[in-house]
Amino acid sequence: MRKDILSNYVAQIINIFLRFFLVPLYLLKLGVSAYGFIGFYFSIESIMVFLDFGMGVTSAKILAEQYNEKPKSTLRIIRSVEFIYVLISFIIGVIIFLLSGVISRNWLVVDDLSINVEKIIILMAILLTVSWPKSLYENFLIGRKMIIQKNVINISLNIIRTLVMIYTVVHLSGGIESYFYVMIATLFFETVILRITFFQKMGRTFNFASFLELKPLLKYTSGVGFFSILSLIVFQSDKIFISKFMPISALGIYNTSSVIPLAMFSLIYPITSAIFPRLVRMNSDSKAKHIFQEWSLILGILCVLYFAFVTLNLPFIYTIWLGSEADYANIPISIFLMAGTLIHSFTSISGSLLLANGHYRSVVIIYLVSVIIYLLYLFLTANYGIKFISIGWLICNISLFTGSLLSIYKHYAELFLGIIKNLMVLLIFLVSIFVTDFLLFKFITFEDLNKLLVTSFLISFLALLFFYRKLKLLLFKNRSKHIDLTSLK
Repeated sequence: MRKDILSNYVAQIINIFLRFFLVPLYLLKLGVSAYGFIGFYFSIESIMVFLDFGMGVTSAKILAEQYNEKPKSTLRIIRSVEFIYVLISFIIGVIIFLLSGVISRNWLVVDDLSINVEKIIILMAILLTVSWPKSLYENFLIGRKMIIQKNVINISLNIIRTLVMIYTVVHLSGGIESYFYVMIATLFFETVILRITFFQKMGRTFNFASFLELKPLLKYTSGVGFFSILSLIVFQSDKIFISKFMPISALGIYNTSSVIPLAMFSLIYPITSAIFPRLVRMNSDSKAKHIFQEWSLILGILCVLYFAFVTLNLPFIYTIWLGSEADYANIPISIFLMAGTLIHSFTSISGSLLLANGHYRSVVIIYLVSVIIYLLYLFLTANYGIKFISIGWLICNISLFTGSLLSIYKHYAELFLGIIKNLMVLLIFLVSIFVTDFLLFKFITFEDLNKLLVTSFLISFLALLFFYRKLKLLLFKNRSKHIDLTSLK
């Protein structure tokens, strides 16, 4: 498992760096309005995720549990899921293609008249059709523990896509259309490679599964479907409101402000996905309790370090992206988004604990209440600008985290005090970083780049000072009376 987590982090870190350096290129060569279209596409793509109905995750679970005992039956199930998935992606593409005129005329407010909006929507439809099955094949590979192979393909194609994108945008000057041409070609190729890699290892069958064989899949997907829809609403409502009530350039600015905050999820996913199955039977397994306590603190450390480093260096980051004419008025938007994402990182591991132990109802209630609060806030503030929208993201995640804490107290009261203790330690750590930074730079003036280097050293030093024992346990695999992390293999 340790190699899989490492390869996940390598893939995520490379993705973060490539996105970071592409942002100024898009803004410079394509413009803010065009960048808004990119964000609008990813919102549509995310909205379509609910049509997955959890089939991807369920397929991974079935492959992991059943293939060794029932290889032929499992392959028939996988073949059926693939057929349904490809059919849905085709239907999605056709529907968006047919609605391209309606969307361009009645939904988006485009302030760049040089952009052929209807053509861009058609290209989005094609891109969704060819790329949507990609996540399914990734789940297939995860289910058969071919995570390293998946990440090698993802990293290689991501680098190739970035190089082709840079050449196309800089030298061919095709505008926003060139972005979608490159994405269509490279994501189609990546999807095909992922499919070939899986079926070369597993073999192929042309038979479909019977209803009895599909029954376990249908049962599991029905359990997670509603939660997935609510989670989708949480993550995409802000973009949808901006695209409807504000110019497309406002969505471009909002997407620029959210790139780095949302990159925090790259720190969260490798850990939460790895410990999820190890939190099962929390009430009867003392080891699961220790795993939750230790890894929740480690996850908190990573997210607090990221939050502090980025927040203290946002002006320099904006200068890199936008040049000397950077609009620092967007910094508060990024800070609100960063704070909301930091809080969501704590919610994610609490949610993993609840979902792993079958408390779907509690999680759905938490998300449903938070979604109602969030949507009500967005309706009331939709015309007040994107800063208020970003505050809504923070409010939503405060609501989610409060609900998750109450649910943990209800189901696992013995863990509640440990969680509060971890949160207090993280809060003291975060405050210490900002106080030290304030005192240091009050008396010494550094250039932006030097400040970034000094801040990096400061945060690293304080992390070692506060969490030496935890990091030593993680990195050097020392034995501990609390938990032996080698048991996570």
